[in-house]
Amino acid sequence: MPETADIKNEIGRPVKYFTLPGSWGLDVFFLKLKGILDEEGRGFPHVRFCDNNIKNYTHAKKILGNTIGKMSNFEDIVLDNAPEFWDGFPYDIYNMDFCGTCLPETQPPFSKTFEAIEKIIESHVTRNHFPFLIFLTIKALDSETNPEAKRQLKRNIDENRRVRDFAAQIDSVIPNIDAFVRDHFVDFILISIPKILAHLAKTKCSLAIKTRAKYERPGYRGNRYCIAKFVFKFTKRPRRTNLSVSDENYKSNIASIMTLSNVLTIDAASATPDVTTSHNELKDYMRTRESL
Repeated sequence: MPETADIKNEIGRPVKYFTLPGSWGLDVFFLKLKGILDEEGRGFPHVRFCDNNIKNYTHAKKILGNTIGKMSNFEDIVLDNAPEFWDGFPYDIYNMDFCGTCLPETQPPFSKTFEAIEKIIESHVTRNHFPFLIFLTIKALDSETNPEAKRQLKRNIDENRRVRDFAAQIDSVIPNIDAFVRDHFVDFILISIPKILAHLAKTKCSLAIKTRAKYERPGYRGNRYCIAKFVFKFTKRPRRTNLSVSDENYKSNIASIMTLSNVLTIDAASATPDVTTSHNELKDYMRTRESL
């Protein structure tokens, strides 16, 4: 909420929002209740959404009414220039809440997810549309991660280790990359995914890594796994005559990424009374909404 409220205040107009809302569209209605999104009649004119599951999409379309959506993968509607996405572009907030990993075994190491994100960043630069936020939520599960992508990300961390600015910091957090990935895979993802985004933004715009968080989920047959969450804010790079503007932002991001002290762990203690009250209000609202 702090980030979405800041964006709304900063742009001074209705927020344009793209989301993967699941079957209930809870994020859309939460942002409506908090005054971030505008609803008109039986839909949200500044919202677009997609889902690749026909059951989820059909229910979300019923709940969201006239809001424009498409039953498709996020990556496909971006990379294939689907009008349901691009006719509403550019957006101020993207909520990419995926069911799986950003680095699936079935795709090349630089996955379609990152191809789509890169295209979005480049399109924002072309249109000079800043600021914008990307909320990214992914499964951090070693067994579902592309092995070659994992090897490349490990190698990249060791290459950073050879840079004087980062060596001591990386050594203190990751003395041995193989042991770190084996024993702390979610932390490996919390480091690696922002590094990819920082690289994509390096020559195009400024990036602030606002939040990194993790929490556990019960898995199939009791096997637990972790979810990694990120909030990225992209802003226009200030005009300056001296060189290394992009390097300054990039180095600052790498230094921040290469520590785990700023990672939030979400657990039962995170459910403060305010959070619980807000959640219950939203559930009551949705029950009322579905009965209409």
